Amino acid sequence: MSKTTLRRLRQADVEDIVADLSKRQYLSPRKQVGDVLTEVAAALGLTLTSVRGAADRLEFDPAGSIGRLKRADIEHLSRMISRVYRHELTTR
Repeated sequence: MSKTTLRRLRQADVEDIVADLSKRQYLSPRKQVGDVLTEVAAALGLTLTSVRGAADRLEFDPAGSIGRLKRADIEHLSRMISRVYRHELTTR
């Protein structure tokens, strides 16, 4: 397999990230955003730097409650996480 094929197999899709964040928001709405993002990174095989970098760029409060985020916020965060993660993979 080529590097490109391996990257595509390893890459978490935006819909996967949205689904995971939505599930965690529903199941534990009082958890902090920072803790949830760490769990999402571990569950989907993303790097912590990409997840935290995306949250920093969008200026999400890591101490805030995940239950306070709107659906649009979750989708925007997911797209940014995917974008930052893809950028990390291509610069390695």
